[in-house]
Amino acid sequence: MAEKRSAARKKVRWSVRVLPSKLLCPTQDVSESGMFLISSKSFPIGTHLDLLIYPRGTQEGIEAEAIVCRHKRGNVGMIRSARPGFAVELVNISKELEEAIKTIYQ
Repeated sequence: MAEKRSAARKKVRWSVRVLPSKLLCPTQDVSESGMFLISSKSFPIGTHLDLLIYPRGTQEGIEAEAIVCRHKRGNVGMIRSARPGFAVELVNISKELEEAIKTIYQ
């Protein structure tokens, strides 16, 4: 199956707060254009979300806008480690977030 994503994903755990719901969830992976958020709660595909992203070692959240683009149910098929969650495409990425993402590729 061909990879549909435009950017390589890196497994990294950051905390993300989804506003205004105040849902706090970890990332499973991050790329230059999006991230997968581990959560049993989800939002409809196409939903615009405001995020506060906390890269490892930071106290201040980095604001970002995102659009929900995919869902994943947990424990799919024989993969017991599959975690539920949803993928978001990042839009209007700030320089601060761009720099944080670059560090995971180093």
